[in-house]
Order: sequence, then structure tokens, then C-alpha cells
Amino acid sequence: MQRQRDLRILAVGPSTVGNQNWERNFNPDGDVSPERVREQFTGLYSALAGVELVMSEGRGDAVFAQDPWTPIYTANGTGRPKVMLNPMGVPSRAGEAEMQLSTLRRLFPEEDILRMPQGATHEGGDVIIAWSPEHHCWVYFVGRPHNAEGRTNQAGRDALRAAVEANGNRFEEVMFNACPKRGGALHLSTCCGYAGPNKDGIPHVVAGMEQLLDTAPFKAYGIKVLWAPRGEEWGTNMLRLPYEGAPLNVQSGYEGVLRLLTDNGYDTVPMSILNWDEVRKIDGSLTCPLCVLQVAS
Repeated sequence: MQRQRDLRILAVGPSTVGNQNWERNFNPDGDVSPERVREQFTGLYSALAGVELVMSEGRGDAVFAQDPWTPIYTANGTGRPKVMLNPMGVPSRAGEAEMQLSTLRRLFPEEDILRMPQGATHEGGDVIIAWSPEHHCWVYFVGRPHNAEGRTNQAGRDALRAAVEANGNRFEEVMFNACPKRGGALHLSTCCGYAGPNKDGIPHVVAGMEQLLDTAPFKAYGIKVLWAPRGEEWGTNMLRLPYEGAPLNVQSGYEGVLRLLTDNGYDTVPMSILNWDEVRKIDGSLTCPLCVLQVAS
């Protein structure tokens, strides 16, 4: 696991100084309350107190900081922590990864800021990262759509695999339904959520009943899969930072998901239940607003 002091949360939050760009992207009809979105982002940041927050004001829909960057963690003393700049899979988000280069250069030397080859696309929402005690490394579970290219293409997965394995970690592709119009999820992390270890040290993934998800890659690493009740698929996205003893952050309004967790050994795990209903209106999950980086000690 990571040391808490080696983590930095890169967040690109909704503007609090009257910048309306993100609102025009997300809220053209005025159905979303910008004030409540900001309040819910702030509530999430407060729940993550104890890890340094590296904050920058967003532009466009760059408030979702999980997608433009993917952290490359170290394992077994192999390599140095790095960050991958992701070429986004949708034209409206092109160039977001480059927006925070000045911030990233304060955290990483230039050679540890990685870029993908021409033609590759990748979004961080397609990645779930879990620690494997058996292998003493991080396992990167990366979504691969059943019937479509999705936001991450094969060139993007191949580039990420090379960076992940160069640092002594493992890489597994996970098939899932990436077509929201056919009941699927935009990203792997909105198809299922990683809850981390329970009180007995057994890690779990929580998935929606209606999702087409290949669970074999998770089970191969001793991660058990829990199925949320129908109608609570959105509540399966949850956030747990990658250090020992980190609390589990879940969304309010999904009582079936909460019961599922408490019945499977999370009743004594520190837990924050966060109101996220307004951010949900702009297709934002709990993991979307931040990228959890490891920096060199």
C-alpha cells in the first residue's frame, strides 16, 4: 500500500470565482444548481482530509480530473512514481491533460510525465487500481468494451500497460458494456466500484446487476464481487484512497449498496456517506473529480 504522506490529490474543482465555463458545458438548460455542485465537491474534499490537495480551477468540463491523468505507482522499489497524460476519447475534452502541466512539473521531473503515442486515446475513468498483497504490487484493471471502442482504445491500453509493467505492476483488461444507450456504463469505474479490503482484509468490487462485466480478472487476484440491487447501479461507484486504514466514501441514497457493504464486513470500516445527487445530474461519480498521485519521497 501507499504511505499517506506520499500521496497528492490533483483536483480541478468547479470555479468559486464566477467562472461559468464548466456550467455552460454541463448545464445549458439551467437544470443543475451550480452552488449545490460546488457544495458537494467541497464535501468530498473535506472527507479526504489528511492527504494533500493540489487544487486548480477548472476550465470547460475539466472539473473531472480522474480522466485526463493516470498515476503510475511504484511497487517493490521498482521505478519512480510517474503520471500519464491521457489523450481524451471525446473531442470536447481534447487538450485537458496539458492544462495542468505547470502543476505536474512541481510534482514530477519532466521524464516522469509520460505521453501516449499518436492515435491512442485513454480516460482515467476506465482504470481501477488495487493492491495485491500476494504479488506485492499494484494491479491496474482497465476497461475494454464488449461491443465498442469506448473512450479508451487498444493503443491507449497498450501504452498504459507498458508504463504500468515497467514500474513492476500488473495490468489486466476487463470486458464491460460501455454503451450507455444499451444500459451500459461510460467507464469501467462507473460500471463497478472498488471498496478495498473489509475488516477481514478481503477486498471487494461492487457491480450493478444490469451491467455486463467480466468478473474473472478481479477474482484471479482474490477480489470478491458483490452485486448491487437493480436500480442502484450508479451507487456502485465509490472511493477509497490507496493507503492502509483509508475510509471508504460512498454515495447517499443507495441503501441497498450500503446494506450490501455492511453485510460483507464493512460495518467497522470507517465510512463517509456523501450527498452527490447534484453532481450525478452532470454524469459525475465520486471518483471523477480527482486523480490520486504518488510522488517521490
